Amino acid sequence: MTNAPTTTWHDAFALAWPQWEAAIRHAGWHPFLMAAGYAVAALACVACGQADRRAGGGGIAWFAAAGALALIGANAVLRLDLLAIYALRAVAAAQGWYEARRGWQVAAAAALAVAALPVLFRLRLRLASAWSRGAPAVLGVALLVAVAAARAVSLHFTDQVLDQHVAGISAGRWLELAGLALTAAGAARWSFAA
Repeated sequence: MTNAPTTTWHDAFALAWPQWEAAIRHAGWHPFLMAAGYAVAALACVACGQADRRAGGGGIAWFAAAGALALIGANAVLRLDLLAIYALRAVAAAQGWYEARRGWQVAAAAALAVAALPVLFRLRLRLASAWSRGAPAVLGVALLVAVAAARAVSLHFTDQVLDQHVAGISAGRWLELAGLALTAAGAARWSFAA
């Protein structure tokens, strides 16, 4: 017979909700500005996908990038990753594996990194003839997904690095801005070359 959990997911989210609500309430205006940046980048990817489709391509990679950017942009405001982190911490504490969670976090981070490599390799092969035009967008979206994944896994070390402030802005936000700039540059490069 297995041990029954000492808390339900409903209880965990009930415990996490006030922390998440306080974090959202005190977030300020910058998440909305970041979400606007994600929306602009997503729209640029949609435009590139439509242009690629008109030119006889599938546009799937561009539409997938737009979807990923839309989800990450929505999360910039809603911070559902934070709600999940708080709920998982409550479950881990209630079930007695809170101290052992680091191993699971490292395993999750490693699994995400390993899963990303074949995706990037496939994109590189698929875009072989157009890599010089599409590479900035691919690398930009990859950077944005990596930052979102690092936040979601929430390892202590990565949290410290992402929260470190440089010129008044967190390193995570700088990385996001770099990813958005790369994505926009790649989309513009693709549009002008098409």
